[in-house]
Amino acid sequence: RTSQNYCPVFSFGGSYPGFLSAMLRLRYPAVIDGAYAASAPVRIYAQQVQQYAYYQVVTRSAERAVSGCSAGVAKALKLVAAADSDTLLKELRLCTPLPGY
Repeated sequence: RTSQNYCPVFSFGGSYPGFLSAMLRLRYPAVIDGAYAASAPVRIYAQQVQQYAYYQVVTRSAERAVSGCSAGVAKALKLVAAADSDTLLKELRLCTPLPGY
């Protein structure tokens, strides 16, 4: 880091990628010189807020942006969860078969 040719490495992200950016800096301080974590839900991972607090905030924000958005996402997630892998492959036009979890 004292070399004239040294190029500092910064990580940045917003929301969940912001959390990942902060964790990258914590995990690799010798490699990552700085991190910017905008709107990162770090308090959730530190267990300082309720488990679903982040999702409640995201749901409210989506609903404010587009009325009915949160209900549409919930409906879509239920349909995906109920579908078999062949249907998902066809409807989502996936290139490779899904792994059997």
